[in-house]
Amino acid sequence: MKKLSFIAILAFSFSLIGCFPDPGGISYFVWVNNSNHKITLEGQYPHIRFEIQPDEYYERKDGGISNVPSPADIWNKLTVVFDDEIEVIYSYPMVSLEGRKSNVNYDIPFNPVWDGNYLQENVKNGTRWTYTFTNADYEAAKAMNNE
Repeated sequence: MKKLSFIAILAFSFSLIGCFPDPGGISYFVWVNNSNHKITLEGQYPHIRFEIQPDEYYERKDGGISNVPSPADIWNKLTVVFDDEIEVIYSYPMVSLEGRKSNVNYDIPFNPVWDGNYLQENVKNGTRWTYTFTNADYEAAKAMNNE
């Protein structure tokens, strides 16, 4: 009888293994360029630097140890440069323009560091974060640079 009880407990224990979600996960970061301008995006820690032509996208995968990282968890500073050298440095929670820092609210509509500006989708083993650049991002960058 003891052997049968042990086997039943063992079988029940193994059946629970798939019932609990994995605390770790993967984040897929996707930046889509729906603007009329080439965009260079640069971030630090981890270092990224890439260009996105109009109507193209760039995707990157990052893994979490105990959680699925969000954009702000990975990069607290991203520099966006448009093809005509309009540049904005977005950070969390500040925006810097040519060395001037502004204590603006970090949830501004065109900040690619703020998680709320990303479309967040649950995918197998993680989360996909998608930020779509539009001509409105370009116009906002021009306005922030007083262009």
